Amino acid sequence: MNNLWISRKHAGLRQKAVARLLGHKSTSVISEYETGKLLPSLATALKLAVVYNRSVADLYPILYGQVREEVEAARTKTQLSSNRAHQGASHI
Repeated sequence: MNNLWISRKHAGLRQKAVARLLGHKSTSVISEYETGKLLPSLATALKLAVVYNRSVADLYPILYGQVREEVEAARTKTQLSSNRAHQGASHI
C-alpha cells in the first residue's frame, strides 16, 4: 500500500495533471502507481514527493518500514560481527 491516492486528493490534483507533471501522456501509469500495480523508479518517486509536497517515506510508509527494518537488521548483524571480531582480537 501507498499514500499516493490520498496525497493526490489532498493536493487537489487529478490524475491527468499529475501525469502531465511527470511527463506522461496517459493517466494509466498514475493509476498503476496508486493501486500498487507498479512501483515508480526512484526519480519518479522523488518527483511524486515534490508534486505532493510529501516525503517518499510518507508516500510509501510500508515499503519504507520494511527497508528500515532490513537496514537495522543488517546494522545489528554487522555490529555483532564486529564486536565478536574485536573481542577475539583482544584475547590474543
